[in-house]
Amino acid sequence: MKERAKFFVIQMGRMGDVVQSLPLLKRLRDEKFPCEITLLCIREPAQLLGSVVPVDRFVSIPYGYYKKLRSRENPSTGLRFLLEIAELRESYDLVINLTHDLLAASLCYNIRSRKKSGLVQDREGRVSLEGDWGKYLFSVATDRNNRAQNLINLVDIHIGMGGLRHQAMEKWLETGEEEEQSAEELLVEHGWKRRGKLVAFQMGANQPHRAWPVGHFARLGETLTDHPDVETVLLGAPGESGLGEEFLRKAPIPAVNLIGKSRVSELPAILTKCDLLVSNDTGTAHIAAAVGTRVLGLYFSTAFFGETAPFGGGHVVLQVETECTPCLKDRCQETWCRDYLCVEAVQASAKRMLFGRTEPLSEFPNLSIYESRFLSNGTLIYLPAAEKISERYQNAFLNRILWENALGLEHDEKFLA
Repeated sequence: MKERAKFFVIQMGRMGDVVQSLPLLKRLRDEKFPCEITLLCIREPAQLLGSVVPVDRFVSIPYGYYKKLRSRENPSTGLRFLLEIAELRESYDLVINLTHDLLAASLCYNIRSRKKSGLVQDREGRVSLEGDWGKYLFSVATDRNNRAQNLINLVDIHIGMGGLRHQAMEKWLETGEEEEQSAEELLVEHGWKRRGKLVAFQMGANQPHRAWPVGHFARLGETLTDHPDVETVLLGAPGESGLGEEFLRKAPIPAVNLIGKSRVSELPAILTKCDLLVSNDTGTAHIAAAVGTRVLGLYFSTAFFGETAPFGGGHVVLQVETECTPCLKDRCQETWCRDYLCVEAVQASAKRMLFGRTEPLSEFPNLSIYESRFLSNGTLIYLPAAEKISERYQNAFLNRILWENALGLEHDEKFLA
């Protein structure tokens, strides 16, 4: 009988980061069976996604507590606390560290395993990067210029860090019949008429400078619902209720307002009822992609499509490209760059996705439109949807080809052509 492999995955990010880790966890489960997977993560996402994450054991830590441990002047104190957890004292075949901070790197070093992947920091404070994909992840995530040159999706990087071959994945988060029935009842209860196509708007973001203006969403909703068979639904957390109220004041249209009226654990089933999600770079966008709902992503400020665009074929991202984008995390509080993400561009892209329109896309200053598909080597790529290809994308394309050689990926000849 085949010996059971043991994997330990460190993912201390937010909801979107956890969702982007699910393909790796699912592939480990499918390809390395029989195996045991332990996931160390922040408690809040674990509580929300616990029933659908393909792992055997959760080790979860409240975000506030982990942040406090991470910020201590002496990180070894926080490390000692965490190493008291029983699962962290076991031995594993592979530890995969998907997190970039030094506390996670020290944990990765101290967990006994035959092999490690990702950022590692030893007892003397020496930092190393284990595995080619781990080196690539860290270089992309910590430098703005490297991010601008990156065309390899974060999910594909995670899968590479797990030592797995890449393959196309669609609808990799399952929902049950009862969950979908409850979602349908919730939508009807709040005004869904089931007339035709349902478009969801995620207007909030974890930081204000990452959010497209509510007034722009209102204009978009008004234009889309000119079509008699289109309805809109507003999604968001309870703390974003003001966004829904502002939308309803500015848009003279009926809308199904679920902001603060549904749990995040209900989001996957709700999104299966939607034909399209228009969203900032959020966890909601990644959940939609995971259940097979097409996403129109609005990317500017710190968001950059090459790294965190929705995983799966047929998604579209509008990316603002200025001299200073993409910003590094939390360093930019400006909002002027989102002015390039005009309502007209979003309207045109949404109509193409909903109604299959084929007229050429207009060109907009400092804005590029990309659409996703899988390459023959199993990895995802976002391709320019307009005839004009930015110089930045051309440089990133060459960078990707060189990295495919270094990372052992076969080239897709059509992509090269």
